[in-house]
Amino acid sequence: MKTSWGSGFGFLSSVVAAGLLAGVFDLPALTQVVGLNAVRTGAYTSDGWFDPHSYLTGITFAYGPESRGMVAFDLSGVTPGQVTSAVLTLQNPYTVNEVGNADLELRLHGLATLDSSNMGIPGTYSASHTANFSYIGSAPQYGTAWVPVHPSGAPNLNPVVFNLTGPVLGDLQAALGTDSFFAFGLRVIKADAEEPKPLQYVFGGTDLGGIVRLDLTVVPVPEPSGLGVWGAVALVAHSILRRKRVPDTPR
Repeated sequence: MKTSWGSGFGFLSSVVAAGLLAGVFDLPALTQVVGLNAVRTGAYTSDGWFDPHSYLTGITFAYGPESRGMVAFDLSGVTPGQVTSAVLTLQNPYTVNEVGNADLELRLHGLATLDSSNMGIPGTYSASHTANFSYIGSAPQYGTAWVPVHPSGAPNLNPVVFNLTGPVLGDLQAALGTDSFFAFGLRVIKADAEEPKPLQYVFGGTDLGGIVRLDLTVVPVPEPSGLGVWGAVALVAHSILRRKRVPDTPR
């Protein structure tokens, strides 16, 4: 008396093979490591001016207005998925603190509503620039860096690096594939209580450009068609493997 186990196992093999052939082109893509250069940099001052290049941040000249930097990235070309890590790197030629030799506290903010439509007109006074200046100071905080003084001589070769964690990863993830820029704001927490303030700034010398880079690790979401194929294969396989050995009908 023969059993159907062998034929069932052969059928199972055929189903799995068919699933492989049908789903091979829908397998999830490998993890992406994406490096993006800033599409826009600049700085807003407390008296309503906008610098279109330098992201100089702090008291930019002695007893003058405060400046808050901004850097923006275009995420529209990044395939949507889960952002598992993010690193922001900012070139920082010069840091000055006339209050002493203490490191300056630099805070990074997320600017969810700052986009290409309101990032400022070069060299123009505008009330919206004052609003953006205030927005940088009140927006959600993404991190803090302590920046050593580097006032003169050769430019500093050590960039300011933010290893981004927590809520910022979710905010970046939500922005992938959209048409809006993703912007960060920069603010120095002044080192003394005197008003107005002496010179205290970071990112001096960035009016000529510099490294402003965002590196992301993104795990893409599997294609629905691929998941459907493998779901069907799993159901068929489960059904076959639960069968008992049933004798063939006698001839």
